Amino acid sequence: MWAIPLSLCFAAALAAQSLEIRSEFQRVDPFGQVVAADRTEHPREILSPAVARNAWTSFQITATIPENTPSFLYVQQKPEFFELKLYKELYVRTPGGWVPDPLRAENLPAFLFLPDPEAPIPGQAVVTYWLDVWVPERTPAGRMRMQAVLKSGDRWVISPMEVRVMEAAVPKLRWQPGRVAPVAARADASACAINGESAPPETIRQSIRRNAVQYTALAHSLGTAASWCQSPGPDPEWFLRAREKLFKLPVQ
Repeated sequence: MWAIPLSLCFAAALAAQSLEIRSEFQRVDPFGQVVAADRTEHPREILSPAVARNAWTSFQITATIPENTPSFLYVQQKPEFFELKLYKELYVRTPGGWVPDPLRAENLPAFLFLPDPEAPIPGQAVVTYWLDVWVPERTPAGRMRMQAVLKSGDRWVISPMEVRVMEAAVPKLRWQPGRVAPVAARADASACAINGESAPPETIRQSIRRNAVQYTALAHSLGTAASWCQSPGPDPEWFLRAREKLFKLPVQ
C-alpha cells in the first residue's frame, strides 16, 4: 500500500475529495472550517513536524468526501517505528457552532461515510480524526516518512509528512486526566487548564493536556522552567513554537 504514487494526489486535486493534516490546535467543524476560537491568520503547515521520543504527538486529519460514497482512511509510515492510534472526532454543539471534542477509537483503515449513519449533521462535508503518534524512546533520531491516504470512490488522495525524530526524550511519567478548558475555549487553553473543568479522558481537550504535561516534564529534565502558560501566545499554535525551542536545548 505504501507504494501508491504521489502523483495520484494531483489527479484528485480538483475533485470533491481532499485530505488535510493540521496541528492539534486547529479543530475543524463538520463543514470543513476551523472552529472560530482556533482560527489564525497563518496556521502551521504540517510538512516536517519535529517530535520527541518517549512521547505522544498528535495531529488532526480532515477528510472531505462526497455523500453516499464509501471511503477509507489509511495512515502509513516507513520505517514502522511509531505506534499509531486513530480516533474519530465527534462533535459538540455550542452557542458558537459545532466543535469536535469526544474521541472514539477507530481501527486502521478507517471506514468513512456521509451522512454519518450514527450521528448525522445536516450539511456535514468532512469527517475529522485525531491521530496519536507514540514515538518509543529507542527510536533513532532522524527523518521518518508518514502519510495519510484517502480512498474515496475511485480516487486516491495522499497527504505526506516527513517526521523529524529529535534527540530529546520525555522522562517516564504516569499521566492522569485533569482539569481542562471549556470545549468552546481556544484549543491551546487546555494545555494550561485555563478556567478548568472536568472532562472524560477520551477527548481532544484531555489529549492536548496530556501532550502539554509531557513537554513540561521534558522542560524540567532539560533544566529549564516551563513557564509558557504565564503568557500564552496570540494564536493557538504558540505552544508548537515553545516546544520547538525545547528541542534546541542540549540533551542532558
